[in-house]
Amino acid sequence: MSETHGYTPDGREIDDALVARLAAEMEAGVDPAKLVRRPPGRPRAIGDTPGVTVPVRLDEFRLAKLDELAAAEGKTRSQVMREALDGRIAAV
Repeated sequence: MSETHGYTPDGREIDDALVARLAAEMEAGVDPAKLVRRPPGRPRAIGDTPGVTVPVRLDEFRLAKLDELAAAEGKTRSQVMREALDGRIAAV
């Protein structure tokens, strides 16, 4: 049985087959021009402006539901919370 190692940013499951395929590609050699260079750390911008960190306290039930949603959609907790807030803002 294949082990799951998480999910890609676009929500695809990372299983043993994907790990093996990617490892084979890397061992065969990669054109450095095709690699995406990203600055270290978390992205600073959210939309067109710099992001601001806002701590949120959740009870265990809400945190578990948030994690379920994030995993099911292949997103981070922050992405799910931003989308929920965007929906409330749009409804006003």
